[in-house]
Amino acid sequence: MHVDKITFNKLDYAIVIRKGFAAEKSDFFTGPQSPMQFGVIAHKAGYLEAPHTHQKINIKADIFQMLYIVKGKLAVDFFNSKGIKEGEVIVTKGDAVLLMNGGHAIRVLEDVECITAKQGPYAGIENDKIVLPAASGSKGGL
Repeated sequence: MHVDKITFNKLDYAIVIRKGFAAEKSDFFTGPQSPMQFGVIAHKAGYLEAPHTHQKINIKADIFQMLYIVKGKLAVDFFNSKGIKEGEVIVTKGDAVLLMNGGHAIRVLEDVECITAKQGPYAGIENDKIVLPAASGSKGGL
């Protein structure tokens, strides 16, 4: 299977769906209580889904972020709540990664273009991020 779960100290930091992943059926890689559902949808030709909307839920949850790498290569560094680096994962063209718990930073290894999604509303560039203590010298990022 081409799905990697990145875990440090029993806490899931990310899930990566690698470029070569092939789905035979729809499946989600996050649990039902996750604030963002991350998975694949796969149906055979002729499948029809009824027109619908989704239930609105009002919960205060961690903010997850998904990146789909369209072009290039980047490293995602993972940090605990004290700003100490726990590890990293490299993602390249065709990979998708869901950033979940803990802190993260990116390092662009090759010119990169990503599609990103995260819960809103968006607080603006000045108010969107909480810089971790040991990582206060970091600049930029997604």
